[in-house]
Amino acid sequence: MGVYENSQEVVAAAPGHNIASGSKPACLRTKFNLSDTDRIFSCVYCKAKLLVFGYPYCSDYLKPSAGAPKDLYYVPYWRFKGTHWILNTKGIHHTLVDQSVCAASFPYVQQTLDIQISPGYEPGDIHIPFWRFDVIARQIPLETYGDLVRLTNLPRAIFPGMESQKLFLWIPAFKSNPALFFRLGKLMTINQKPENYATTLPAADYYPVTLSVEEGFKAISIVLGDIGLSRKALLPLLEENSFDLMSSTLVYVPFTHARGEFIQKSLNFALQSNALKWGRFL
Repeated sequence: MGVYENSQEVVAAAPGHNIASGSKPACLRTKFNLSDTDRIFSCVYCKAKLLVFGYPYCSDYLKPSAGAPKDLYYVPYWRFKGTHWILNTKGIHHTLVDQSVCAASFPYVQQTLDIQISPGYEPGDIHIPFWRFDVIARQIPLETYGDLVRLTNLPRAIFPGMESQKLFLWIPAFKSNPALFFRLGKLMTINQKPENYATTLPAADYYPVTLSVEEGFKAISIVLGDIGLSRKALLPLLEENSFDLMSSTLVYVPFTHARGEFIQKSLNFALQSNALKWGRFL
């Protein structure tokens, strides 16, 4: 767990982590206990929405024990944590990654750290975040839902309304097992509906956003390739094409918890609670 204070002094002392908020002065000395993957949370006093962001990356340190000597050297380590995937004609190949390596030339220090995932997530009804991308494909027609059906050869008839329905590409805004990650992106993209979304958040539990816009945008070609029924015909088109991101919207989708599953009723889809529990610590 990391401890961050909502104060200018702490923000300046830890340049890798910044906290942006509209908190009141009375809350400026509030301490927050966060895991290393938490990015969005609320002040327990004023209920202000807070965002933790790092540029170009987040920085943390391991707090020394109470009896440690004052004369200490802090050794830097890179930590690579997330998922790795490759798409080819045989499908998506994926692995989970959680590795560390020393970021300095110290001959007498340990070159890697033994850091492990430690889940502690209690499920309930929850809103799960997704990135909704509006993109332009440079070399292929992909502006409407009808274009998506033709490009990926989906087994469904193209009705007149599909030719005018704006296409958005959906990507989970959180890290998870790669198989679930791409399944959700595929499901949300195929089953998207033209509708207006509420602009205010209801009082509910919200799963944290742990995948940035930049990371999500990189996954759109993989999701499109997985939607396609004929990868041999589709993959060359995706390899030759490039996408321009016009806009991105963070959309929270409600899921109901029942019997160890999160259920999205309008999509008739359920995912295991444990999938979110482990994904929160990737």
